[in-house]
Amino acid sequence: EDVTLAPKVPHDAVIHVGSARIGAAKPKLVVAYNKRRGELVANFDERSRRTVFEALDEAGVVGGMKAVGRLDFNTEGLMLFTTCGRLARRLELPATGVPRTYRVRVHGRITREKLRALRTGTVVDGFKHAGMDVVVERNNGAKITWLRLTCREGKNRMIRKICETLHLDVTRLVRTSYGPVQIVKELRPGDVMAVDVGVLEGELEKYEAAAAAARSEGGRYLGKKVK
Repeated sequence: EDVTLAPKVPHDAVIHVGSARIGAAKPKLVVAYNKRRGELVANFDERSRRTVFEALDEAGVVGGMKAVGRLDFNTEGLMLFTTCGRLARRLELPATGVPRTYRVRVHGRITREKLRALRTGTVVDGFKHAGMDVVVERNNGAKITWLRLTCREGKNRMIRKICETLHLDVTRLVRTSYGPVQIVKELRPGDVMAVDVGVLEGELEKYEAAAAAARSEGGRYLGKKVK
């Protein structure tokens, strides 16, 4: 059976199907935003709190952006937004194995046992989270400690809940990187920068391959429910 191939359509073409007009497909865009504390990741808030989408609009970012995951109201730092829902989903899925790094300021006594629990996995509400990479950046005795935590899951308020389980009070939480994208000095709180989509997708393929290899060898990137 003969197959007729459609001609290539310019990216800015407008197509008519019957009486319906179909505009050009949206280009695949990704931006990085340095979220400020006290901003809500929502399109609208009944309590009139400031949202990240208001900040993007003020920065002149095109509409139709989707947030890649979320940060809670009091968490600061790097967020990614994209016009491509499929790309957002790939970046969010724990099975993809995309690393997220946070700087965490905690009050409470840091012990070897607590650091081991962070590295090997902690049970919260019947769910054992996968272990994280942990670096103690600064320790002020029993009062204040800065930790750098890297995980591959993004469950709601996960780091705060894990630290609470270990009797550590999180007083500041800042995401500094998501996959290959990092906060740089030019990306100040409230600023937006474009992300190279080709580079991001290339790195994403590497994360997916590494996660698949780890699963096939019995390793785990993911947490699991416990009885």
